[in-house]
Amino acid sequence: MAEKIKVPAGVYDMVTRCMEQEFPDNVAIRYVAADGKTVVEKKYREYAQDIRKMVTYLKNEVPDLKGRSVVLLSRNCYEFCVASFGIILAGGVLVTLNQKKTWDELEYELGLVEPALILNDGIDYGCRAELEAAYGPKLRPMDCYKDSTPGELTNCVGHDGLMMLMFTSGTTGRSKGVMLSERNMCSTLVTYSEVAENWITDRLPEGQKLPLSHMTLLPLFHMACFVCVMSYPPAGWALNLCSDIRDFYRDLGLMHSDIMASAPMLVETIYNDFKRGRVSRLNGLWDLCCSSAALDPKMLLELAQNGFVVNQCYGMTETFGDGILNFTQTADYMSAVGKPDDHVSISWTRPARSASRATA
Repeated sequence: MAEKIKVPAGVYDMVTRCMEQEFPDNVAIRYVAADGKTVVEKKYREYAQDIRKMVTYLKNEVPDLKGRSVVLLSRNCYEFCVASFGIILAGGVLVTLNQKKTWDELEYELGLVEPALILNDGIDYGCRAELEAAYGPKLRPMDCYKDSTPGELTNCVGHDGLMMLMFTSGTTGRSKGVMLSERNMCSTLVTYSEVAENWITDRLPEGQKLPLSHMTLLPLFHMACFVCVMSYPPAGWALNLCSDIRDFYRDLGLMHSDIMASAPMLVETIYNDFKRGRVSRLNGLWDLCCSSAALDPKMLLELAQNGFVVNQCYGMTETFGDGILNFTQTADYMSAVGKPDDHVSISWTRPARSASRATA
């Protein structure tokens, strides 16, 4: 059995203990360079130094940053992860937005959070001109920190204060910003790191060694994937970042990945690869972390019986991604929790905290 994962007390502990003391030489982030062939690796030691640089940059740019919002508008990239920690440890409120929403949607969300700065990847997703016209002086590149000096970190994060805002999709009306605290995050880490990751390490395929790697294809602005940014440092595991679904098989082939947060489309794609005898193109991927609410339990069971491990997570943004975990690999409980099939059901009664525009 692998050594049990130690859950950090918070974001400060995650950087100063997990990254800098426990796993400084472990690979934290991988991604494929612009040439489409070279794999870039960032170790936790370097990752932590870049987080410190980001803290220095933000404090210099916005001296009164405490409690103010800094927005990320970017595809998946290393700098997104650096900025996520840096914003929080500089005293700011991290806000992740879907850069591919319409300008009407983005303008509404930006108006709610009143950002001090907007870190963005510079790509035009359809409303670049409007973004520059409205917020030009506040726009900064994702790597804005690169020339800064690594700064001192202080544990400035209030455990119950506002740490992060993550917006809902808006498919059922105006989107809402879900308010999250460090306590929200740590509650999930107890579930995910202390339970899920230890459960996974006790079921490694023959020949597989720690640390593990996670294919990160789902967008980091979504909690289903962002939770990995916060839950993997305590284990010293790596995130393999993919920013474009068109590069999925290329990136998976270049970066061996053990685990993947999987939307229904991805699970079905992997199942089709299995059925067609093309498992080799998955390059050793064996653990699928998904919600089965939209999936056929018979398909999941067939995967579980043929070399894959299926972890089913039922959560919301309010629960920092993971609310209930279903680790069963047998037919008895492979159906989704809460799915109306007379199998099992739960109820959720705690009211969600959300931010919305005040009206007169």
